[in-house]
Amino acid sequence: MIDRGSLRIVDYYQWAGCGRLAAKQLSCNQSTVSRKWAESRWLFAAASIPEDLLYVDLERHVHQCWRFAKGRDLRVHMYRWVNRLLKEGLPVSWTSNPLEMSTTVAPALQLLGDRVIDALCAPYPMIANLDRDRFALIPLYSTGLVLLTRSDCVLANERSLSLRDVEVATCPGALSFVPAEVGSCSAKVDGQIFSSIGEVDVKRDYRYWGISLSSFNGLKVLDYALSAPYAEYLVVLKEWEEHAQVLRLLHAIGDGLAGQSSYFCDQKQLSVHCWN
Repeated sequence: MIDRGSLRIVDYYQWAGCGRLAAKQLSCNQSTVSRKWAESRWLFAAASIPEDLLYVDLERHVHQCWRFAKGRDLRVHMYRWVNRLLKEGLPVSWTSNPLEMSTTVAPALQLLGDRVIDALCAPYPMIANLDRDRFALIPLYSTGLVLLTRSDCVLANERSLSLRDVEVATCPGALSFVPAEVGSCSAKVDGQIFSSIGEVDVKRDYRYWGISLSSFNGLKVLDYALSAPYAEYLVVLKEWEEHAQVLRLLHAIGDGLAGQSSYFCDQKQLSVHCWN
């Protein structure tokens, strides 16, 4: 058996992908995280013996059932644009990733499927081909996509930009806090809308695809109209879809989006779907 405390540390390490961040989440020393990981990693590496993998799955299943039954240490991964709005208003039974840990080393959906985490706020491109028999998708909110750029970009304060304005002055970039699957989808759509024009040797600012909720310090929404929708979902394993702890999380997310971020709801055309 792996004791609950040790598995908890190992799970947080796999979630964070970093001993320092795992220790911060667990309020313990980084050396404790490193020691527990060293003691247990033979079970959590790419084990060649199927029985070892089954053992890990069974242990994690038991411990996840304990978390839901006790309403303690439930884990939700949220990307930075919603994490910064919702983190402080989560139910006491739920904890989210640190703000600086937006993306994960292992795919977030894999962490969810392996029961390392218990819920995930996922943009649509991540869950388009998800197994609907195993995972439940609960709509959270929808809005429109926008183009972001650095606040010191030459276009940042311009109004009524044309497609050519954007093409000449900017080129596509990727934000570090956006998951790779979503970034790839944005890059593909960007290539369908914008042409690669302008002088090759001219330094251009990056343009980023995002939503109004991802407008951080140093970034500004360009005054360019995109007719592209965006939707985000809460993803949990099907067996927990109607559990009271998931419903509490949904209620808190709805309150956070429709309450604390009412500015976005009123001014940025944010439609909250999980708030009753």
